[in-house]
Amino acid sequence: PSTPPEILTRLACDAEATVVMGVAKNPSATSSALQAVVDRQGEKRHELNSDEWLLLGCDLLVEIAANPKTPPGALQMLADSRDPVRKAVAGNPSTPSRVLDELARTVHQNVSLEGEPERTRRDRLGRLVDPEFWRDRILSEIVSNPSSSLGTLQFLSSGDWVARKTTTRSEREDGHTTTWTVSDPRATE
Repeated sequence: PSTPPEILTRLACDAEATVVMGVAKNPSATSSALQAVVDRQGEKRHELNSDEWLLLGCDLLVEIAANPKTPPGALQMLADSRDPVRKAVAGNPSTPSRVLDELARTVHQNVSLEGEPERTRRDRLGRLVDPEFWRDRILSEIVSNPSSSLGTLQFLSSGDWVARKTTTRSEREDGHTTTWTVSDPRATE
């Protein structure tokens, strides 16, 4: 916390990942230091194979994306990253409303296009991933973010995301379908 900002900016480009993570977590880090980390991680992503980048860079970018001092341009870049990073961008109160709106529409559209059958898939590391898992977390962060615009909130409240959180559908053994509404207060806060 007592490290001078100009030193943190230089350390942001250090080759040692733990040093860069220290910069990301340091409350004295300036927006220029955080931007330098994002820029450097973008360069490193192209130097490393994607699985290696996933393991090394994702936690660091989550820290940067969650930091309220991260500049809007960096948050815009991070919004186009992996789901854990996008969740942190969605929850950052410094994320501009236009970035939140774009992120909400992208997350909503991408999962809608993937469809329901075989929702779980394996990621590059072989772990099972349900697209709804990250979709729900990212959109919940957007709904809770004070920077979200009224237009974004209206878009989300009229979409199938809220409907999926408030309606459960069940097929009975006799072939009939019964539909009932289950209210999840977090879905419409």
